[in-house]
Amino acid sequence: MAYDDELVERVRDALSYQKRLRELKMFGGKGFIVNDTMACCVGVGRDALLVRVDSERDAEYLKIDGARRADLGDDQSTGEGWITVEDKAVATDEGLKFWVDAALEYNSMVTGGAYGEASIELSDRGSRSR
Repeated sequence: MAYDDELVERVRDALSYQKRLRELKMFGGKGFIVNDTMACCVGVGRDALLVRVDSERDAEYLKIDGARRADLGDDQSTGEGWITVEDKAVATDEGLKFWVDAALEYNSMVTGGAYGEASIELSDRGSRSR
């Protein structure tokens, strides 16, 4: 099964202002590398997006509808900070922006890169499902 080309375009558009952006095939999908570090990866099927987020906020993010701990297969967890987001959670532009911003927030912390948005607050998103 191939990754969702439309979602790849939407993620590409969401990241288009990043000065140091590369795309690579990874994890069976299309990875987006910002400042030489993976920010997110468009996956396959209903596992639409893999995001790397701040592990200190991991538990908060996992409470959001459509998010779960990423796994390596055979029920092996990736650990805190790696989240798989279902397709329904990124179906809207708002949903996709939320998860891309979460990934960019972490990316800027670990790379020292600029992050153009204000720090995201989960309360701004609430518990709305996509």
